[in-house]
Amino acid sequence: MNKPDISIVIPTYNEAARIQDTLKRTDSYLQRQSFTYEIIVCDAHSPDGTADIVKAMQKKLTSVRLVDAGARIGKGNNVKVGLEHASGRFHIFMDADLATPLHHIQTAYDYLQAGADVVIAERDLRKIHSGYREYLSLLSNYLIQFLVAPGVSDTQCGFKGFSAKASAICTQYQSILGWGFDFEYLLIARRNKLRLATFTIGDWFDPKSKEEGLVGDNTLLASFKTLQELFKIKVKDLQGAYRKK
Repeated sequence: MNKPDISIVIPTYNEAARIQDTLKRTDSYLQRQSFTYEIIVCDAHSPDGTADIVKAMQKKLTSVRLVDAGARIGKGNNVKVGLEHASGRFHIFMDADLATPLHHIQTAYDYLQAGADVVIAERDLRKIHSGYREYLSLLSNYLIQFLVAPGVSDTQCGFKGFSAKASAICTQYQSILGWGFDFEYLLIARRNKLRLATFTIGDWFDPKSKEEGLVGDNTLLASFKTLQELFKIKVKDLQGAYRKK
């Protein structure tokens, strides 16, 4: 069996209400593109039956694969396991809520085809957050840029693309299985001299993720976890943990 051009990885936890529609829309979009593909749903033992719905969808959509991420640890673990199971030339992970519109898959694919190793989608954080959420988000992002990801204005958008080589390197060195895995990937990429590309998403929207999801919508808690994991990553970096041995 030939490897697909692209693997789409969707991490899930308690996504029963939307996963069927997400898979239908994603497969429909990808069918209209020129590249071959697979869709990997990596589920963390969702108690709401997400996996059962995906299994039922597999009978209708041959491109869909279900991967068991094990018990819920965090989004970083789901993404890691999903990427490790991906067989495509290029790998993209995206959220089940489709907050990043599907047409950006083509954008990421074009950058990867042109030679980028890692492709990062960036939102305008001042437009998507308001009040104290805006200040917390911007503060966290400035710290992330200063310590681990200079030049990347938004490290936390749930849409990133990788060459198969870059995907393997990032998951090999990954230690953060929760909130901060995104910026750990970017630091790993920099330390291994991978080529990064960014593009702006002007039509991203906030579907207001549930608290019980992989990430949740508690801004204070998310900011605290971000800082905690950021400093953990920086210490590991100073110890040389992300450099090729």
